[in-house]
Amino acid sequence: MQQAANWTELVDIRYQAGKTLTNIKVLAKQTATELNEQGFTSVPDEQSSLIHFALYYLKHSLIQLYFSVQESFKESLVQTTTLEDFFQLDLGESSSNLVALEYIGPAVETAANKKGKKEKFSFGFKGDKESLKTVISQLCLKLSLINDTMNTEDDLFQVLISKDLRPGTIKINIGCETVEFRYILIGLKKVFDNFSFSNIEKAKTFYSKTGNFITAQNLYSSKIDTPKTKEEIDNIIKHLK
Repeated sequence: MQQAANWTELVDIRYQAGKTLTNIKVLAKQTATELNEQGFTSVPDEQSSLIHFALYYLKHSLIQLYFSVQESFKESLVQTTTLEDFFQLDLGESSSNLVALEYIGPAVETAANKKGKKEKFSFGFKGDKESLKTVISQLCLKLSLINDTMNTEDDLFQVLISKDLRPGTIKINIGCETVEFRYILIGLKKVFDNFSFSNIEKAKTFYSKTGNFITAQNLYSSKIDTPKTKEEIDNIIKHLK
């Protein structure tokens, strides 16, 4: 990759970038196979072995590297792949294992950057504010949506409706289980335009009840179609408008 600046012919770019992508893919597949053979099928936690963590970290580092290289040369490549296809077709894994990726490479200069302006970040709230405030209040009261010893309901409300959220400037501590938080987020999504798991991570705001930063991967891997509080959550969120 350090020689990429010397690739001037399209045929060379396609060959070198393609070979690099193939090599990375092979390593990612070998790592995924090793994880399965070792019986490491879950996301590692504090109780996991060092081998489990190292292999898991390696696999996702290789995947991130693959898509960063692909992004760098996408205009020259004949064909590209999606993250979902990479997991399902190349690694033979469920799309529920998807992990949010960030591009590793030179920053792309945008029009906003050129003008010296910082692009605003928002979840794109488009619903009724009073309705959202009531739903948040009920979720906090009946399901401990937030840890009320560390945050207020208004802290969460202001984060969700903000039109210029500064990532990492406020810490919202969740009081419920992550599987419940995930289900609540999916329910709230209908009144937001920009409410993906990757943007939840991008906000750098939400922390689990155990104090861990909540990533998109945490949310993807916490999928339970019917959490124990599903009916109660549904009964509250149905009033959202």
